[in-house]
Amino acid sequence: MKKLFFIFVGLLLTVSVFSQWLLTGNAGTNSSTNFVGTTDDKPLVFRVNNTHAGYIQPFSNTSFGYMSFGYAAVSAYASNNTAFGSYSLRDNTTGKYNASFGSFALVMNTTGSYNVAFGDGALRNNTTGIDNVAVGNIALTTNQTGWGLTSIGSGSNAPNLQNATAIGYMANVTANHHVRIGNTNVISIGGQVGWTSFSDGRIKKNVKPNVPGLEFINKLQPVTYTMDLDAIDKITDAPKREDIDPAIATMNKEAREAKEKIVYTGFIAQDVEKAAQSIGFDFSGVDAPTNEKTTYGLRYAEFVVPLVKAVQELNEQNASLQNQVDKLSELVNILLSREESYPIPSSSISGASLEQNKPNPFTSSATIAYTLPQSFRSAKIVITAMSGQDVRQIPISGAGAGSITISAGLLSAGMYYYSLYVDDILVDTKRMVIVT
Repeated sequence: MKKLFFIFVGLLLTVSVFSQWLLTGNAGTNSSTNFVGTTDDKPLVFRVNNTHAGYIQPFSNTSFGYMSFGYAAVSAYASNNTAFGSYSLRDNTTGKYNASFGSFALVMNTTGSYNVAFGDGALRNNTTGIDNVAVGNIALTTNQTGWGLTSIGSGSNAPNLQNATAIGYMANVTANHHVRIGNTNVISIGGQVGWTSFSDGRIKKNVKPNVPGLEFINKLQPVTYTMDLDAIDKITDAPKREDIDPAIATMNKEAREAKEKIVYTGFIAQDVEKAAQSIGFDFSGVDAPTNEKTTYGLRYAEFVVPLVKAVQELNEQNASLQNQVDKLSELVNILLSREESYPIPSSSISGASLEQNKPNPFTSSATIAYTLPQSFRSAKIVITAMSGQDVRQIPISGAGAGSITISAGLLSAGMYYYSLYVDDILVDTKRMVIVT
């Protein structure tokens, strides 16, 4: 590169001295300015290579703004191309507005335009791809037709895709409209602040409050795991560096081994996708592959939304339960205040008894068992509210053991007394609680 720099400086000095001769009055110098160019519509083309070092020629063809420095650099003179380095832009035909810096940079480009290649072999195989930027040795080296690609880092690649970005040493992208930072050896990506996503209400439409909470969260399966980097490389067809320095190869191997020993905590993307699909939830947290060379991924920040919904649902349940507890506490307090004044005598009729209802408390129905004497005129069970008002009387008959069923739908939630009367004599009284 130093040699190229000195050649370039020498070229500028030569042009400055002989500009009048070369450009027939269209370029000149004075005591304070060196000017290289034209002041009319005639094109100015530079070409410097090992065969014609220092050779400068004004062309009268339609090409303009063209510069070529290096052995076998650019064989065709399309408009506004700049080539520095051996074989840089060598095969170009009609491609324009390209800038290539480095040996074999954009060497196979023919009609591709608006490309920038900086580094030996950068965009080497590009032929018709446009609007691509490759910075680093062999960056985007396998791309041929992809457009709108950005590849920064030695060996970084996003071949034959659209609008994709690979940043970092050996970073690799395998799908359109994807961005990848770092290679599989990277163990941490971060900064001073959290990542910000657009969330302005003015740019959102079809807004619906239909995010599931507990139903989705309860289906997730948290796991621990380690990474299989060879499996990732196989799926993504990650590029290899066969000519890499042995010392670097050793460091890469050690980095991979260290990465594969790290135990991570998270979810399996396919499990999350299955859980969401089972409840009809179109969950944006699953980044499903778009082709056979792309892996599943998860956007963990997206899990915050169903988690918030789950907490809200739990809060509603807690509020409902607390309300029931408060009501039961109130009923207990009332019961305790009335217990001494309410008559709860022992059985005064031989062979008669009353059992506690089961279950108690109850939400739907309960059974009350009793025993009646062999001889009696009448018997009944009377249900009384805590206020002392009789709310239901149920006649019963038949000597010996028997039972009745109380449906919660017949009474409001709360605490009640129920009593057994035989021949209008109170045999016993029990308490029962109905909850909703």
